[in-house]
Amino acid sequence: MVNLSDYKFVSDDHVRIQNGQKSDKNNKGAWRGVRIQTSDNITFTVTIYNLSGIHPVWGNNIQMAPKQMKIQEQNESLIKLRGYGYDAMGGSFADYGLTLHISNQDIEKVVLHMFDRNIESGKCLQAFLSQPSKKLTDDVDRRKRLDQIRGNLNIPKELWNPLTSKR
Repeated sequence: MVNLSDYKFVSDDHVRIQNGQKSDKNNKGAWRGVRIQTSDNITFTVTIYNLSGIHPVWGNNIQMAPKQMKIQEQNESLIKLRGYGYDAMGGSFADYGLTLHISNQDIEKVVLHMFDRNIESGKCLQAFLSQPSKKLTDDVDRRKRLDQIRGNLNIPKELWNPLTSKR
């Protein structure tokens, strides 16, 4: 089983599907971090970060505020989380879900579900994190950006090297 006690998934691309139609917007280079935290493997907190910079108004890089979720379905190839409860303004966390697609006991794709908007935004980075190409490994700018992302997620340098190992 995948350890979700403080799991971080970093992506530099995502696809948005709304009402069954894929958006034609190119999101390559839109760095995002999905963070899943739990202390009991029963309730989870999911937060999404914009890793491309700080929001000019809010002064942070949170793309989706923390949502509390529980496991709805789990097997060897996926984990489905669904929000429950309400935020301080009365917004329902049940409007959100997260599906983790698993291969070889590693998360290869994360899909954010926004049920109230009929939107699915899939973030996938399997080839980038698990099987880096020679070009990626030699790309100095990409290495610098990965180091910034690692710092934004507060991951100790000795614990994370996405260019040579799995999370």
